[in-house]
Amino acid sequence: MKSKIQILYIVITLLLGMDMLAYYLEKISLIGYYSDVLLFWIWLGLTMTVIVIFWKKILAKIMLSGLLLGLICSILPMMLPFYTLVLSMSSFGLRTTKDLNENYRAQIVGYSVLSPPWLEIIEKKE
Repeated sequence: MKSKIQILYIVITLLLGMDMLAYYLEKISLIGYYSDVLLFWIWLGLTMTVIVIFWKKILAKIMLSGLLLGLICSILPMMLPFYTLVLSMSSFGLRTTKDLNENYRAQIVGYSVLSPPWLEIIEKKE
């Protein structure tokens, strides 16, 4: 039983890999069609099945760790807009503030991790 699941998993993985290579190298794809979607979901389901069946093996644990790490690393860049919102809507983005005189204040702010901080001159209005 385990050997049949292993062979089926290897075949599905190779099919999915060839499909991805055909897309990246030759722009040949069935993206959006049910065959690609079905192939991916079968691969994902078999991956979880293989991890559960072979959980006592170290490679299954490494595989699960790799999949989770890949998922986390793909989500991290999406946090940048939220990080920018936090920096711009709170005092966390303010690096330095200095009163120049009774009418003007200077501050160095950095609202994004992708751009360098800049100097703002603000007129005080009371």
